[in-house]
Amino acid sequence: MIIMSQNRKIVMDCAKLKIEKNLSFGSGSKFAIVGTPKASALEGVEVLGEFSDEKLAVAELERLMNAMSRGDMVNYIR
Repeated sequence: MIIMSQNRKIVMDCAKLKIEKNLSFGSGSKFAIVGTPKASALEGVEVLGEFSDEKLAVAELERLMNAMSRGDMVNYIR
């Protein structure tokens, strides 16, 4: 699935999305959705969205999963 980042600065074709806990984002952003590019990509993983709460990150990941199950090929992080 092609995903646009929350800040609208990254568009990537993701092979994998996952939630990572990271305290280095500063105040308010403790969890991130991280995308891993498909094998043909020249660059590495990217933070696609930052969330203050793990439940918010999980809800966003579930929204993306539902979009993929419908066959959507393009989406964005809210």
